Amino acid sequence: MTRYGVEHDLKKSPFTYTVQYDNLNEIEYCFSSDSIKTRFIALRNGFYEETEDSLSNRFKMDFRISKDLTDVNLYRKVESRGFLIFFNGEEITWQRALKYDGRKLEKMS
Repeated sequence: MTRYGVEHDLKKSPFTYTVQYDNLNEIEYCFSSDSIKTRFIALRNGFYEETEDSLSNRFKMDFRISKDLTDVNLYRKVESRGFLIFFNGEEITWQRALKYDGRKLEKMS
């Protein structure tokens, strides 16, 4: 870890945040710094609503999407030093290892 509190190796990072979702998925997000983790937590609800509104306006119908999908997308946007989550206990190091089936986020088989 640097003297400024940045961990470049996400596997060693002490900055994690775990969320248990309604669809029974549990995701632990690993961050490179406490400030990025704090930013992620602060932006979660607003980003969820913004994404739903954007899709509803784009397709001119009401959209309800799962929070795990929007959280993974937000994580990808705020964490610039890599991608590391634990999806239901399984390590995922790139976003394309996940799929969204219209109801919930799943790991690709």
